[in-house]
Amino acid sequence: MEDNDEGFTQEFEFDNGMNLIVKQRSSIKEGGGTIWDAAYVLIHFFMKHPKGLQDFMVLEPQKSYTMVELGSGTGIAGLAFAKLFPNSTHYLTEYSLSSLKLIDENIDLNKLNKDLVKSCTLEWGVEQAKQLKQDLKIGKENHKDIDIIIGSDIVYLAKQFDDLLQCILELGTQNHTRVIFGATEHGNYGLFQKKLEEYQDKIKITYVSLDYLDDQFMAEDIKVFIMDLI
Repeated sequence: MEDNDEGFTQEFEFDNGMNLIVKQRSSIKEGGGTIWDAAYVLIHFFMKHPKGLQDFMVLEPQKSYTMVELGSGTGIAGLAFAKLFPNSTHYLTEYSLSSLKLIDENIDLNKLNKDLVKSCTLEWGVEQAKQLKQDLKIGKENHKDIDIIIGSDIVYLAKQFDDLLQCILELGTQNHTRVIFGATEHGNYGLFQKKLEEYQDKIKITYVSLDYLDDQFMAEDIKVFIMDLI
C-alpha cells in the first residue's frame, strides 16, 4: 500500500497473471471509499480458473457481455470483472459524486478502455433503474439485455432491500440476467435472506460452494451467491 494525501492505493496480483490497482479514500461516507471483506473474496472468485467464476457460470472472457455493478464503492469488483472480460461493456454505479470520482480515478489507474468501462449515477429503485436504462440505451427495451449484475457487501441496510431487489428486477431480463453477490454474514444479512423469500417467484438463488472460491481468500461467514431472474 502507498499512502498519500488523498488516501492510499492497493495492488492485487492474481494467479492468472492479471493485476488490479485500487485507490481507497476513507473520508467517503458510508464506507464507500474503502474495500470491504466480501470484495476480496469476490474478486478472487472472478479471477480463479479453473473452477472459479468462468466455470461456475459458463462465461467466456472473449465474449461481449453487458454488466452493471450496484453500489460500486471503489469499483473494485467491477474493475476486476472488466479486466477479466475486456470485450464487454461495464457500468459501475454509485449515488454519490465522491464515490463516482473515486471510481473514475480507479478506471484511469488500471488503464481500462473508457468506452467500455464507465461510472454512472444510480440510486436504487424502479424509476431510477428505468432512467439508467433510458440514459445508457440498455435493457430489454433497447434490445441490449443486461447480462450480469454484480454487488459486493451492499445488503447491510434493511430499509433499502426492496429498492435494491426491485432495481435488479427492473434492470434485468427474465430468464436471462444473472446476478452475482458477495456478502458478509453480519448485521442484516439474515433479514436480506428472509426478504429474498418474498421474491422467490422472481429470483432463484444458488450459493457458490467453497471449493469454487480461492482457498486463500474465503471465509465461512462470507457468502458468494448467484441470483437468476426467473
